[in-house]
Amino acid sequence: MNNEDKLNKVITNDFDITNNYTSIRKKMERGNKMNKIFKYSLVPMAIVITLASVFLLNKRSNTNNVLDSDVKNNDVIIVNSIDNNSDNAKLDIDGRSEDITTDDLYKIYPLLKDIVVPNDYNINGIIKCYLFNDDTGKYDKLYGYNIIYSGGNNKYIDIFILIATKRLRCFSIDTGKMRNSIINGNNIKIMGEDKNYYAIFSYNNINFDIETTGISEGEFIQLIKSIVK
Repeated sequence: MNNEDKLNKVITNDFDITNNYTSIRKKMERGNKMNKIFKYSLVPMAIVITLASVFLLNKRSNTNNVLDSDVKNNDVIIVNSIDNNSDNAKLDIDGRSEDITTDDLYKIYPLLKDIVVPNDYNINGIIKCYLFNDDTGKYDKLYGYNIIYSGGNNKYIDIFILIATKRLRCFSIDTGKMRNSIINGNNIKIMGEDKNYYAIFSYNNINFDIETTGISEGEFIQLIKSIVK
């Protein structure tokens, strides 16, 4: 089984995004809504905490696909390939979350109103995430905002807006040697293969970390371009 097949098997066959998301939400409902404590991975790719086998996207990732080049806008789209290694992993994050509405989110980040996703995707949840603050002894350290779109049949778009610069995962992504795509003058790390894509970038002083499964390369690029204008 090649690397692409392994990745597809883990994401497509072994994950039920909707059921796992529901399960995680139940775990978070301890105490009142403002004092829920959760210990789980904040990303749908990692919501099965006792995952038997995950893929490490590591520093040996190589670039092999240049999707297109827009001469007029000087856009260059490069998808970095994924070098996969199977490994056991468990991620236990101690924090608190609260649900917020799209209106709440758009007041903070108006540019998210214009995000373009495939027609069959709907917002499945928006979560405001906090980590434990050693200084205050409370779960009041804002970590970020997680927006999850579901398209059914284990298809999803997971957009995480980070207050910090790095997303916590049960697998690692080393982007140090990856080549940048350039979209509207912005450097963006894009990686993935066969309807499983990732992007890490900053725009307007906002840190984005995006994971998807089930959408095409073209749909993924359109999603990014709807943010980076």
